[in-house]
Amino acid sequence: MERLRQALSTLRNETDKALIRRKEAEYRSKELKARLQDRDEEVASLRERISLIRTLLRLADDWDATQRELFDNNERIRVANFKVEQLSEKLQRAESENDSWEARYKEVETNHRELQAELDGLL
Repeated sequence: MERLRQALSTLRNETDKALIRRKEAEYRSKELKARLQDRDEEVASLRERISLIRTLLRLADDWDATQRELFDNNERIRVANFKVEQLSEKLQRAESENDSWEARYKEVETNHRELQAELDGLL
C-alpha cells in the first residue's frame, strides 16, 4: 500500500510539474505572440515610413524641378525685360527722330510755300 501511495504521490508531483510546465508554456506562448504582434506593428510602421519617405523624395525632386523651371523662367523674363527696355529706348529714339524729321518737313514745306508765293509774285 505504501508503494501505491508513493506511486500516487509521484504521479501527483509529476502532474503538478506538468501543469506548471503547461502554464509556463502558455505564458511564454502569449508573451511570444504579443512580441510577434509588436514586431508586426513595427514592420507595418516602418513600411509606412518608407512609403512616406519615398513620397517625400518624389516631392523633393518635383520641388527641385519646379525651382529650376522657375529660375529658368525668371532668367527668360529678365532677358525679355532687357530686350523690351532696349526696344523701348530704340522706339523713343525713332519717335524723337521722326518728330525731328516732321518738324524739319514742316519747316521746309513752309519755306517752299513762301518761295512759291514769292516766285508766283515775281512772275
